[in-house]
Amino acid sequence: MCAVINGVKPCLARIPLRWMIRETFRTNSGIIFDSLGLARVGLDPAALWPVVLPRPPITDLDPANPANFLQRIPKVKPSDDLAFSVSLERESFAALLAQSEEELDRMDALAPVYDQLALKAGWWLLELWPVRHEHQQNDTNWEIWHKPNWGTGRYIPHAKRKRVKVHRSVKMRMEAQYDDGKKYVPAATNFDLQYVDWED
Repeated sequence: MCAVINGVKPCLARIPLRWMIRETFRTNSGIIFDSLGLARVGLDPAALWPVVLPRPPITDLDPANPANFLQRIPKVKPSDDLAFSVSLERESFAALLAQSEEELDRMDALAPVYDQLALKAGWWLLELWPVRHEHQQNDTNWEIWHKPNWGTGRYIPHAKRKRVKVHRSVKMRMEAQYDDGKKYVPAATNFDLQYVDWED
């Protein structure tokens, strides 16, 4: 989970935001975006319109380099005023796009996880409440059950019968390490690399 004040960078939430915007352009949805707003989240408008350009491959990072360590939640949080001023920054395209989307993806992929179950105990009330789960066994049959989540990761449907597409930033995060040498492990209960296709 990523729950930080607007304007805090790097941030895990910026990765799916950029992906969703790119997919919007790929589908020719007709949604109009503010060019400067795209640049603020690290997207070059010229790479999205009139044609969505393919993304270059990412370069492997050296996990032993401290600059590539996974980040932990900072003990001193930025103030609301500071974050607000950052989110309303008025910079040129050149300044906003000084770093490539690939560089931003790498920094965002190393950003801390703000797990609300660890930060706010009250969220556990929802994790202990039995919820409906559905799993499609084939084209016609569904398995349905009720159980609490208990704070566990979610189940990836069909992960062992079909290949699943996972954003390549997950691969970057898995290849990195914390300063104590520990590695990031996806929380999905049935995550299996042999069934994964990395997508951009």
